[in-house]
This record gives sequence, structure tokens and C-alpha cells, in this order.
Amino acid sequence: MIDQIVYHVSRKAVGYGVIEDKDLPVFRYGLISILEIFMIMSTMLFISIGMNCLIEAAMFVGIISVYRSFGGGYHANTFKSCYFISLLIFVAGLTVIKWLPVELYDIAN
Repeated sequence: MIDQIVYHVSRKAVGYGVIEDKDLPVFRYGLISILEIFMIMSTMLFISIGMNCLIEAAMFVGIISVYRSFGGGYHANTFKSCYFISLLIFVAGLTVIKWLPVELYDIAN
């Protein structure tokens, strides 16, 4: 599905003169990356709203993003496996955060 969307958008971009044919592979790669990240992040947003953990989710994603930028991480072979692994880790992290006593992470006191 993502490939079809990217194909049509990239063909339109060439048709309108936004990019040249020689730049199609780079354009498609960037567009696929943007769409995949958007899909994961929007699903995480809906899950965090459903779990009533929007602030905790933002902190979790921020900390994991910083950690991954310095430490690397696991790279799945397909987007589908990346999607489900990311969501599994996200839900597991939020579940642990919800079960922790408030005193352990309450910085207001």
C-alpha cells in the first residue's frame, strides 16, 4: 500500500517538474521513510490517548529517541515487523510506567 502511494506521488512530482527522473530513488526512499514514521507515531499517539498516558508517552519516545541516536538499535527486515516490534516495546514501556508507584517517578515532590 505504501509503495503504491509513493509511486503515484513520485510520478506526480516528476510530472509537475518538482523532481527529475534521476532523483526518483532518493525521493521515494525519503517519502517511504516519512510515511512509515508517521504511521508508527500516529499509532503511538492513539495508543497513548487510549491508555491516558500522553505525557508519559511523550517522555518515553523522547528518551528512547535520544538513546537510539547514540546507541543504535535493532533494524527489522520489513516495515511490518518494525511496526509491530516498535508498538510492542512502546505498549510494554507504558504499561510498566503505569504500574510503577507514583513516588518512583514523581519529580514534583
